[in-house]
Amino acid sequence: MCSSDLLPQAVRGLSLMLCFMPINTIALGTLPPEKVKNASGLYNLMRNLGGAIGLALLNTILSDQKQLHWNRIAQQVNSGRDSVNIWLEGVAAKLGTSVGDPETAAMKKLVGIVAREAAVMSMNDAFLAMSAVFFLALFLMPLLKRAQAGAGADAH
Repeated sequence: MCSSDLLPQAVRGLSLMLCFMPINTIALGTLPPEKVKNASGLYNLMRNLGGAIGLALLNTILSDQKQLHWNRIAQQVNSGRDSVNIWLEGVAAKLGTSVGDPETAAMKKLVGIVAREAAVMSMNDAFLAMSAVFFLALFLMPLLKRAQAGAGADAH
């Protein structure tokens, strides 16, 4: 690992600890010490399973929304619109003879822009979904039982 990767990795590691310590305390802090060992194993299993399901859902959101946004943008960006044709002609003129077929190169550039914008919009949708889950969890926080001081401390 090069030195330029050290600081981001350290920040990520520190922030993970700042996230996991309160979550572990919430999950295991209300249990009697004799149940913490088994509960810890179950908690780790469910955390890994939840992470896998969460990643699968995010990947589904990203791919489905990217296709949806691609279709919506492509409906608006077509050869029947004068503004699109003017843009394509302008890009083809700028490319000139530097490429074999400037019209095809201009169309590839347009397709790349549409793909990029669809990807950005799908990432926005994914962040919106994650924000909704976060705020739902935030509103459920008052329902949690407060952890008891020293409960399960000897099992950690």
